[in-house]
Amino acid sequence: MKDGLLQILQSEFNLTKKDVLLISALAKKGMTADSLCENLKIPKGKIYTFLNKLINLNLIEKTPGFPAIYSVPSLEQKMIDFLNTDFERFVKKQKQMVEIITEEKKPENDFEIIKEKKEFVFKLMEMLAEEKEIKYILRYPAIPYLFYAGAPAEFSNIQEIIVNSREALTDTKDSTPLLLNNLYLRKFKEGSRFEFIVCKKAVDDFFRLMMQKKGRKECKKIIAEIKNKLKKHNVSITLIDELFPLGIYLAKDKVMTVLQFGGAITGIIHKKTEVIKFYETLFREMQERAYPIENYFKKIKM
Repeated sequence: MKDGLLQILQSEFNLTKKDVLLISALAKKGMTADSLCENLKIPKGKIYTFLNKLINLNLIEKTPGFPAIYSVPSLEQKMIDFLNTDFERFVKKQKQMVEIITEEKKPENDFEIIKEKKEFVFKLMEMLAEEKEIKYILRYPAIPYLFYAGAPAEFSNIQEIIVNSREALTDTKDSTPLLLNNLYLRKFKEGSRFEFIVCKKAVDDFFRLMMQKKGRKECKKIIAEIKNKLKKHNVSITLIDELFPLGIYLAKDKVMTVLQFGGAITGIIHKKTEVIKFYETLFREMQERAYPIENYFKKIKM
């Protein structure tokens, strides 16, 4: 079980090999920083960076006094604590938003509830049609439509590969995805501004899937097309080393937030100024931690 938990930490939560190595060692027995340096061959100048990071993530413990002893009393419990901490961070953000909404009595049109996938896609298309600038924080494992918006046949082929491998918010059993594709193409052509913040792991997963299903040559072609679209259209894509669970679509006068679980979705369209400002701040904070996808393309091996 321990190896499986460590693998999940590394693959799903973007911990480094050194992080996982430290957790594995401390799960066996408590050690001082000096002992860890000696046993794991980690330079003394870097050990506290790793240890403090893991303490902040609630994955290891530290005793008071000097020298401090670092340990992982129960890896299973620490995994639960870690997941709870990550979840509580988003709950806190959500609570702040709710407090803003409930400060005063709301007019009925301050927000709308989204209860199903088709309704979400319709509201997204409505937002696209009305707005000239939209900011996105994409929930994992979503990717920007720019990745595969294009000629209907190629779009449908890539979308089919994606929806056969995972759930997708825009997967509806009718012509709506094609209509959405055409709308994006028109907005790109018109010069509308789109800014995407995307989980790096989602991009990794996408190219891994394309490699498996379409091959190296076609995968290189897709990358070349994305690069060309980024130069041609008024679009920016930045990657973040975090798994974000909430989809956020931010326009000038409203913001749409969407969650998906087990095929069902729930969403809210907020129109209150304070709520929009809240998500604008969240977007800027995340963008500061993100980096351009162009940097990713320079490093990717294909």
